[in-house]
Amino acid sequence: MFRNYLIVALRNIYRNKVYSLLNVAGLAVGIACSIIIALYLKNELTYDQHHQKAAQIYRVGSRFDISGKVDEIALSSRMLGPILKDEYEEIEEYTRFRWIPRILVRHGEKRFYEEKMLFADSTVFDLFDFEFLAGSPKNSLGNPNSIIITRSFSQRYFGQENPVGKILSTDRHEYRVRAMIADPPANSHLKFAALLPYARLDQSLPLPEDEEERKGELWSVSVYTYLLMRPDFVPETFDQISRSLYTRHMKFIGDQINGKAEFTIEPLARIHYGSAMAYDRFEYGNSTYLYSFFAIGIFILLLAIINYMNMATARSSSRAREVGMRKVLGGNRGQLINQFLGEAVIMSLIAFGFALVLVELILSLSPFNRLIGSELSLAPGGNWPFLLVCLAGAIGVGIISGSYPAFYLSSIIPAKALKGTRKSGKTGLLVRRGLVTFQFAVSIGVIVCTWLMYNQIDYVRSRDLGFNQENLLLIPLQDSTLARKAPEIRDELVTHEGISAGAIASDVPGTGISLMLFRAEGRENMEEHIFNVMFVGMGYLETMGLHLLEGQDFQPENQSEAGAHFLVNQELVRKMGWENGLGKHLQAQLNLDGNAQMDGHVQGVVEDFNVKSLHEGIQPLVLVLQDQPSGVLHLRLSGQNIHGTMDYIRQKWEEFDPDRPFDYSFLDQDFSELYARDNRQSTLLAILAFVCVFISCLGLLGLASYSIQQRTREIGIRKVLGASVLQIVFMLFRDFLVLVGIAALLASPVAWLVVRPWIHSFAYQAGIPWYVFIITALGAVLVAFITVGFHSLRAAQANPVQSLKYE
Repeated sequence: MFRNYLIVALRNIYRNKVYSLLNVAGLAVGIACSIIIALYLKNELTYDQHHQKAAQIYRVGSRFDISGKVDEIALSSRMLGPILKDEYEEIEEYTRFRWIPRILVRHGEKRFYEEKMLFADSTVFDLFDFEFLAGSPKNSLGNPNSIIITRSFSQRYFGQENPVGKILSTDRHEYRVRAMIADPPANSHLKFAALLPYARLDQSLPLPEDEEERKGELWSVSVYTYLLMRPDFVPETFDQISRSLYTRHMKFIGDQINGKAEFTIEPLARIHYGSAMAYDRFEYGNSTYLYSFFAIGIFILLLAIINYMNMATARSSSRAREVGMRKVLGGNRGQLINQFLGEAVIMSLIAFGFALVLVELILSLSPFNRLIGSELSLAPGGNWPFLLVCLAGAIGVGIISGSYPAFYLSSIIPAKALKGTRKSGKTGLLVRRGLVTFQFAVSIGVIVCTWLMYNQIDYVRSRDLGFNQENLLLIPLQDSTLARKAPEIRDELVTHEGISAGAIASDVPGTGISLMLFRAEGRENMEEHIFNVMFVGMGYLETMGLHLLEGQDFQPENQSEAGAHFLVNQELVRKMGWENGLGKHLQAQLNLDGNAQMDGHVQGVVEDFNVKSLHEGIQPLVLVLQDQPSGVLHLRLSGQNIHGTMDYIRQKWEEFDPDRPFDYSFLDQDFSELYARDNRQSTLLAILAFVCVFISCLGLLGLASYSIQQRTREIGIRKVLGASVLQIVFMLFRDFLVLVGIAALLASPVAWLVVRPWIHSFAYQAGIPWYVFIITALGAVLVAFITVGFHSLRAAQANPVQSLKYE
């Protein structure tokens, strides 16, 4: 019996090549998209779970409340880990990480700037599992002159050679490679290129010897602290540990600065999607995108299933006589249902085969993996369970797809089928129209969401940030010797006609701004606040194109007492409730005895400008005059003959610093990187929107074919009575126009509700223009007309004699 079903199914597929091709295409594309989305979800939902002790690992965060202003920070004090381990038995071990600023690494003639290097405690391998390709974890970070590198890092300097024992050097130190490990997997939030011993950092920045000053370090955050807890640890008890630690070690300082601190923990597996704390430089995700892609994957699969249903029922009239003959010859309904379900499963399995090929081509030959920043693969190595689940899913898709056609076709009455009087009932027609309406509603909804996302991203790209980011060249000052010469270098460079201004600053907008505790003049006395702070040199306002609203810019005579001169932004003036900010008293770098290393007055108020992504609003900011030049040289290019100007700067810089490669970036490009993730997600959404439209058009094609078959005699009669081809085409399209209109009405409010929270995640919002919904709906109508028009035109141009003989 099974063999008979198989032969009949394959024969029907072969005889109806066009319908079979459309069905296989729709199912293959739907299944392929679902597999890719499932791979993406599998990758995302298993973040950091490859570590054996993942369930016991937590990251510590800090929560500071200074005069009512609360900041939650992913960083913690370098003193916190040792104190926790020494004083609380719940903590088995700790390890700390600290990012190393961009640094030049050398080996022989090879020189590269590295940005993903970390200081790490020697206990790092007691918590985390990394695959060692050469060397051993034992004492690999025990020596301050050790370094552990990843495979990709090693290949840059040593090619395919074993790097263990070889020497790498920076400006200050030489390091011997103790081990090489595999690159952290794509679904790890801990992504780095090399690890240096934390002991080296302790040598460079030794802890204070005075016990009280050591405790003061708990208020200074600079590292990421991870704790390995006992297996029986209950996370809720950490609140007690936090309160106890604060009372014993921090409260006496908190009372002096009108502040309070507490520490929180995040399970390792939740960091990627659960972390919402500031200053988290490790990779984190957006759960909204995850839910969106999951929903779209389900919808795409539903669209493919609906296509098959519509195509199968569209062919019901051509298969009615077959059903009638089978029933007359003794076939029962159960056998017919099995036959039609078998055909659907075979069709789905054929589509599954093509889908696997399509997935492999997309993942290996297209830039898709680069687009989503992942390493998805269908390689069978560790994917057999996943592939078996996909196979079972394909069979399930076949059963679901074939269920309605199977029960529908098997219900045909033999006498009517053999007479050729079989007609579709109103219920069946309503079901098919409802399915096509659902398809177009999903497509319209996804297109609207994609358009609104692009509109928001374009808005933040083009929004005035309060300073001129165009043609602003950034050159890092790599060491203190070069930094000391930076003012002279700047003065020489700005003599070139292609450079209009230059300045030095410790930080760059968009790349991370420091926080500092200030004591500011309040209504009655000095108040403690945490403000953003930038240390800048002379000419910074002019170079950045910032507007001074009140007071005066930094002057050369201020240089002798640099830390006593401040500029503030409008937001700080508003936050402090000052009517006029000029002359207000500010103190920073506070000592335990109450004195301040920086003590001065506001000498100017700068118009607000954005120093962070436009996901965040403008925050209070203090500009402090640098006492020693350091950080990044900012050069304002005139915009004319940029290539010639860049050649001049490169030539001069190689004279100033011949030992290092010329390293630079442009601020507008750096700012664009802030929205790289949003760009990736909206582009992926656009691709999925195209897939939805493609599958929906196949479904519409099926319904159009069915509808025209049912109205063949009517078309012939209308032509005999004088109807033109155009009139017939529009008559046939009218019903579909109604379906698309209903789909647009249903999809628009849902899309608005879905995309609105994402837009509200930006501090500056483009809004939701009404014309997006109108144009998308009209576009859907046009696509539907083109899709239906082919069938309609062919039917309208047919010979009416043949049309009247059709039935």
